Amino acid sequence: MEGHPDQGCPGHPSCDEIQDHEDIIFEIDGDILGIYEDSEHGPFENAWYFFGPMFADLTAGSHTLTFLHTLHGEDAQSVGYRFSLCGQAEASPTPTFTPELTASSTPTPSSSPTDQPTSTPTPGFTATPTSTPAPLSGLIIFGSVRVDDPALGLSERGLAGVEIHLAFARYSGNVVDITDEDGGYKSDFINIPVDETIRVWAEKEGYRFEPQVEVWRFYAGHFQERQIDFLAYPDTETVTPITPTFTPTPTFTSTPTTTPAPIEPTCGPQTEPRPPLDYFLFKEVGKIYAADGIFNVQAGTVSTWMCLERDHYRRDHSVFHTSDSRFVLYVDTYFSEDMQREIFRIVARAGGTHRAVDSGYANGNFPEASIIVDNDGSLSAYRHEWYSPVPFPEGEWHLVTMTWDGYPNGVVKIFLDGNLIGQKPYDERYNDERPLADSIAIGFRPAEWLGEIFVGENQEVYELVPTTLMALWDGGIQVFDLRLYQRALNREEILAIFLEGLPNL
Repeated sequence: MEGHPDQGCPGHPSCDEIQDHEDIIFEIDGDILGIYEDSEHGPFENAWYFFGPMFADLTAGSHTLTFLHTLHGEDAQSVGYRFSLCGQAEASPTPTFTPELTASSTPTPSSSPTDQPTSTPTPGFTATPTSTPAPLSGLIIFGSVRVDDPALGLSERGLAGVEIHLAFARYSGNVVDITDEDGGYKSDFINIPVDETIRVWAEKEGYRFEPQVEVWRFYAGHFQERQIDFLAYPDTETVTPITPTFTPTPTFTSTPTTTPAPIEPTCGPQTEPRPPLDYFLFKEVGKIYAADGIFNVQAGTVSTWMCLERDHYRRDHSVFHTSDSRFVLYVDTYFSEDMQREIFRIVARAGGTHRAVDSGYANGNFPEASIIVDNDGSLSAYRHEWYSPVPFPEGEWHLVTMTWDGYPNGVVKIFLDGNLIGQKPYDERYNDERPLADSIAIGFRPAEWLGEIFVGENQEVYELVPTTLMALWDGGIQVFDLRLYQRALNREEILAIFLEGLPNL
């Protein structure tokens, strides 16, 4: 059984305080395949555990698979399941190929990987026919870290002692290997039985690395061996970064059919920003930060570089979200009755949590200003003081900035690449009496946070909340250099951030 260890379970003392024990049994035709007793979930929404492959010898015909999950505790609980069933006939097996790593032993599909890292940084494939398909679903990452010294130029020497980190989606990740004396590394086999967004980066004190982070989508049911090479730069002000020209290409043991091929991020690597002292830099997507000391309800600015990966459908995705839902930067797609088409937009909300009727409108609106994404010019007439159509092509980095000035009365503005796109005043009509924010979520919206409250015709109180976590990674949206200021920047200051630019933009 394998899970996300950074969620604090199993074995963490907070588990028993947050989530009761659970018992899980797998049976087929009444025979037990596996029992997992006292399994524990982590303290966050969408914590889960993976169960390693289980095998059963069956005759041809109908069979019954039973999955028993005992939930304990008095509170309501929500559980989702994913299954993958594979059948294999024993007679007349069809030869297939299992990846064999020349640098180490072939990984065994298990929740306890057996492949060990070696000092050889570049393993390769040799196809070996076998009559027993190996149901591998996971990957191995390998590569090397070279030093670029400003005094010596690009060096062939490797850098030892570099931690190679890997993370799933919004989780903080773990060290999967440390480079040897030649700068080489290779992870153990990492079992990944479900679709995941993978992030890999390098860390060592005194150095920064290119690429800053490598991100891609892994689809379950494949074995992937991926090479990621890093350049290391001494962490000084005088170094000019060089972006590696190598673009890793995923390799699979079979051609996917019903599962689409992984979508590679198209936005390119970025260097680690060096923040001045007048703003807070959010370094982790998928993390909740305490608002105390970094957030000012009276005035503020959220600024981030954003890239939309190619070939992704997007619905609702949150970039910046306070726990009271008053201050939000998000993207969404909605259907316009007037235009009879879907509209994709980037939205800044400030100062309120519910709708009020504005002059000239029959329905209520939130205190929001928007960027209407219009890459072909077909929405040129779709504009208002609150929003304007502008191009935002996929695969390009653009600076998105929201500001608010005043509370409970004030104005919210949204900028693209230093240009004002929309603004809207707000007042107490949009507000309610809920407490002010005590935390901030980056890259998603926790499901338990309070949504829009309204009173129905029969004086019944209702709450409207999103049906998803609004996760950025589900929409192929990358953000970089996400800043929070405790004052509303003016256009000249925002334009100055844009003109600083990003390497390779």
